[in-house]
Amino acid sequence: MAASLVDDAATLTLVQTAKGWAFVVVTAIIIGVLVRRALQRELTTAEALNESRNLYQATVEQAAVGIAHVDLNGRWRMVNQRFCEIVGWSREELLARNFADITHPDDQPADREEIRRMFAGESTNSLIEKRYLRPDGQPVWIMLSARLVRHHLTGQPQFFIAVIQDINDRKVADQRLQAALEEKEVLLGEVHHRVRNNLQLVISLLALEATKVTDPGMHQAFDDALARIHAIGLIHQQLYERGDFARMDFSDYVHKLCLALRSALAPANIRFVFELTSAHCRAEPAMPMAMVVVELVMNTIKHAFPDGRPGTVTIRLTTPGGMGSITLEVEDNGIGAPEPMHEGTGLTIARMLTHQLDGTLTREPSGQGTRMRLSVGSPPPCAPS
Repeated sequence: MAASLVDDAATLTLVQTAKGWAFVVVTAIIIGVLVRRALQRELTTAEALNESRNLYQATVEQAAVGIAHVDLNGRWRMVNQRFCEIVGWSREELLARNFADITHPDDQPADREEIRRMFAGESTNSLIEKRYLRPDGQPVWIMLSARLVRHHLTGQPQFFIAVIQDINDRKVADQRLQAALEEKEVLLGEVHHRVRNNLQLVISLLALEATKVTDPGMHQAFDDALARIHAIGLIHQQLYERGDFARMDFSDYVHKLCLALRSALAPANIRFVFELTSAHCRAEPAMPMAMVVVELVMNTIKHAFPDGRPGTVTIRLTTPGGMGSITLEVEDNGIGAPEPMHEGTGLTIARMLTHQLDGTLTREPSGQGTRMRLSVGSPPPCAPS
């Protein structure tokens, strides 16, 4: 009996020992599996971080624009290869310098103001055109986009990210274009000066010759020629003052031209009324159309109101259909044109100009007066505004 109990106790001890070791082994296996998984996760994370770092580095280095990091003291902390190519400095040379060291002196005040605004929270980023200086002192124009990076918790400034785009070729082209425009302005001014002086010389010579003429018909011919040359001078002056020959406000052009004609040629008792639809056109068709208006207005002033008779001249501009065609009318309430109507030099010139424009010039009765209508439509000389 006693021996049996001893055997049972020994067996129980062995069983308990076996269970203990089994627990230890199982626990160790579980811990080993968990550790292995943790190590695998860490390894995977490290590989992912390394891949992400390599991808970031490749993106920065292969970017088509310059990329740089600048610390709060203005020193370069990271620059990519494209930025080095733009400014002509090596990476080592840049990392040993401050951004102000390679900034054109004239552009440094604007840099300081942009930095102040970002520090003050007035703006989150900056976009400016500026010049860096290459090692040989030559400036290179760039477009700088800068952003101040702040700590995500405290909001404290940490560093600047700068993206730099080379715009030197565009700026050089702009400067050449500006120089060409300034040269054009000088040339136009010289041409205008010469034309004005030559017209004035012709007017003076004609006026001098007119004093020697006694025949009334010849004297009238001189007066007409003088008025026509004066009108050409007005057209040239109005066109020169606008400067934009590609797209000029034709309605405003007609308005000011007719006001100048009234001031120069019309008696005080002749009133001008304007009904002008806004339209823009190129100088090429504008010049002959303006000359037609001049001839019609001069003809009206000369013939519609004899013996000091008062009256009204209406100048009307419309763009029928809004497709660029244009209609110009000069209407008066004067004595009207006789039938059949005799066409003098003025109307002959007007019809020649109308033919040049591929337009039509018609005369219509208007109460007691006359209405002359110029229609031009193909190709469209003007565009409605």
